[in-house]
Amino acid sequence: MKKFYVKIICFRKLKQTIAFIYNRYWDQFQQSQSLNFGRFIQNQLFLNEQESQQNVILKQKQDKSFHFALENLNKGSTNKISN
Repeated sequence: MKKFYVKIICFRKLKQTIAFIYNRYWDQFQQSQSLNFGRFIQNQLFLNEQESQQNVILKQKQDKSFHFALENLNKGSTNKISN
């Protein structure tokens, strides 16, 4: 009978300990999760912004090379006509 009471007392203490830890640290855990999610969103926005800037730079380079090729094509066609 004594072992039975000891088990009940140990189980109650375990329950109290778990409840204490849960109550004490749950808010901190939730806040850290919110911060981590906020950082994740900020990182995604930053990466999207970087990617869009790289796309703009790439587009500008493509436009310049297209215009350069078009100018060379025009120069070549006028040279052929004049010759």
